[in-house]
Amino acid sequence: MKKLTFLVGALLVAGVANAQISDRSDADNASSVGQAGNRNTASVEQRGEVNDADILQSGDDNSARQTQRQNTPAFVATNNVALIEQAGNRNRAQQTQDGDANLAEAFQTGSDNVSDQTQKNTTLPPALFNEALVQQVGNRNNALQDQDGDGNLAEALQQGNDNRVTQTQRSVAFFGSAAFSEQYGNRNRVDQRQGGGIFNVAESYQYGDDNRATLTQNGNANSGLQEQFGNRNEAVIDQAANLNTAVQSQSGNDNYASIDQDTSENWARQTQSGNGNFADTYQGQTGYTGTGAATGLQWSDISQSGNNNTARVRQDHP
Repeated sequence: MKKLTFLVGALLVAGVANAQISDRSDADNASSVGQAGNRNTASVEQRGEVNDADILQSGDDNSARQTQRQNTPAFVATNNVALIEQAGNRNRAQQTQDGDANLAEAFQTGSDNVSDQTQKNTTLPPALFNEALVQQVGNRNNALQDQDGDGNLAEALQQGNDNRVTQTQRSVAFFGSAAFSEQYGNRNRVDQRQGGGIFNVAESYQYGDDNRATLTQNGNANSGLQEQFGNRNEAVIDQAANLNTAVQSQSGNDNYASIDQDTSENWARQTQSGNGNFADTYQGQTGYTGTGAATGLQWSDISQSGNNNTARVRQDHP
C-alpha cells in the first residue's frame, strides 16, 4: 500500500511540473526587468492577457513604471507591448496603456531625462492600435505623448540638452493621426496637437538651438511640415478644417513664420533664408462672404531671402 501511495503521489507531482510554463512565449502576461547600477526602481502592473512589458536600466537613480490594464470593467487589456530602456542617471519613464494592441517604447541615454506616454480612449473605450515612440540622447530632455483614441502614431527623437516635445492626439474609432518630431540641438521646443480628426500628419524638425515649433490640427486629412535650421526661429501652423497643406522652412536666426488655415483645401508655403524675417499667412474664415469670396481653395507661397523682410497675406480672411 505504501508503494502504491508513493507512486500516485509521484505521478501527481510530475503532472503539476508538466503544467508549469518554462518559456516566455507560453505565458499569459510576460514581464522582464533588468537593472545594473544603484538605487534604480521599476514597477510593472499587468491586468489582462497576452500583454508584454520590459524594463532595462543601467546607471543610478533611474525610475521606470509600466501599467497595462483597462479601467472599464467590462473589458480586459490584451496584446499590449511596452518597453523602457534607460542608460544613465536620474532618468524617469512612465507608460500607461488602457486598451488593446497598443505599442509604447521609450529609450533614454544620458541624465535627468523624462518620458511620459499615455494610451487611452475616453470617448469610446478601449483604446486600440496606438503606437508611441520616444528616443532621447542627452540631458534634461522631456517628452510627453498623450494618445486618446485609436490608430494614432507618435514618434519623438531628441539629441542634445534641455529639449522638450509635447504630442497630443485625439481620435475616436479605429483611425487616427500621425505626429513626428526630431530635435537636434539644445533648448528646442515642439508642441503638436491633433484634436478629434483622422488622417492628419504633423511633422516638426529642428536643427540648432532655442527654436520653437507649434502645430495644431483640428479636422481631417491635414498635412503640416515645419523645418528649422539655425537658432531662435519660431514657426506656427494652425489648421482648423480639412484637406489643408502647410509647409514652413526656416534657415538662419530669429525668423518668424505663421500659417492659419480656417477653411478646407487650402495650400500655403513659407520659405525663409536669412535673419529676422517675418511671414504671416491667413486663409479662409467660416462665414466670410463678399464678391468673389470662397470658403477654401486658397493658394499662397512666400519666399524670403535676406534679412528683416516682412510679408503678410490675407485670403478671404478679415
